[in-house]
Amino acid sequence: MIGEKEIGEKITPWQRRDMVLKNTNSTIKLKLWGEKADEITEEHDGATFLFTNVEVDMFKQKPELKTTNLTRLEILSQPPDKSIKVVKQIICGIDPTVEHMVLLTKECKQLICDHEVFKSLSLGVDAFRSLFPVECNITADQQNKVTTITIARH
Repeated sequence: MIGEKEIGEKITPWQRRDMVLKNTNSTIKLKLWGEKADEITEEHDGATFLFTNVEVDMFKQKPELKTTNLTRLEILSQPPDKSIKVVKQIICGIDPTVEHMVLLTKECKQLICDHEVFKSLSLGVDAFRSLFPVECNITADQQNKVTTITIARH
């Protein structure tokens, strides 16, 4: 059965996307066929799904799943926002500039911290330096721009 996508591109029944489904202790390969190949993309990484009517195949003595015309897919939860990450970092240096602070981590990573965010520590630059190395809880975006910072321990 051939369907139509909104942009008019033909979807063929032999179109396939392979992915790996994971839970806390195991993984299984899933082959999405036909229209199902476009229903899940890399943007769904980390989401929770409910699949009904999938077939189980054995390939090289390992079980795999594959979709059929009867397969239904429901997204139960969206993936977490990957643009923000909370990490513990050991801060070993600071380079204050006019625009922002550059925090230097033990792993030689540079984190950009606005002066307003840095002020939330209630410490001056010299007082902060006196704590080095200091473990901090940091929330940052994908460009390593710090949105929150707290001292974990010193």
